[in-house]
Amino acid sequence: MGMLLVCWSIGSGGNPLSEPDSMGKEPRSLQTPERFRENLKQMETASVRGKENKYAVLVNADKNNRLHGTNISKAYKAFKAAGFSDSDIIILNHLNPRSDMSPDRPYPTTTSNHEMFKDTLTALSRIVDYNDLLFVYCTGHGKRVGGAITLAFRDQTMSAMEYCQLLEKISALTIVSVMDQCYSGGFSSAIENSYAPIISITDTDEKHATYCQHFAEQFWSSFSRIDCSSTGTLTNSLEAIFSEALIVHKDKLKQTPARTRGKITYSKGMGW
Repeated sequence: MGMLLVCWSIGSGGNPLSEPDSMGKEPRSLQTPERFRENLKQMETASVRGKENKYAVLVNADKNNRLHGTNISKAYKAFKAAGFSDSDIIILNHLNPRSDMSPDRPYPTTTSNHEMFKDTLTALSRIVDYNDLLFVYCTGHGKRVGGAITLAFRDQTMSAMEYCQLLEKISALTIVSVMDQCYSGGFSSAIENSYAPIISITDTDEKHATYCQHFAEQFWSSFSRIDCSSTGTLTNSLEAIFSEALIVHKDKLKQTPARTRGKITYSKGMGW
């Protein structure tokens, strides 16, 4: 299998974007949205049907809280440690966590908003096929809007139903959705009835806000043990990693246990 990773955050401007990293080093450039979309088209052209590929998407819907950017950095490092290639990692975030970014290595890396996230998932529907594994990781802020659970980008929210419908258009062998924003369990509820093969992991339910730091730290710290060799081994390793993260999550937030009702959910499309 091969893998693609996408990380998102909110930004603006028409030139390559950059900001100093958390250690005060020189900033690493982000691609413009136009260049990023060109990169996605190149990925579509280069994709080989019938080959087992693994893809991953990391999404930061928040720009202002450094915590969520740190979550993205930890996830990126976890995928790299698990053997994922930079060419299969798409990053949308206000800071670029890659150590090597140059015109000769045009790894897909840009800022995020609702439109860009939607465009990326739409592009993946043309890149990913039935032999492939796709990871999607979302962090940032979640909101309840008129009773609907949403992922809150700065410009616009994405509802759980819209997210699920976008995933359903991607013909993957298995899709793994990991979300740690407030009310993220509402996304699992939407995914549960889907006939697409989706495994959904969240750190809270649809009724409660949460604090994602400890769950994300433990989950991505353990992720290097992920075994993607088959659907069964993938499921077993995900359940073990999730359980470890939830134990830490509950311990750190033991004064507010209602905020730690995370779960791992299997869609109808998983056939279980």
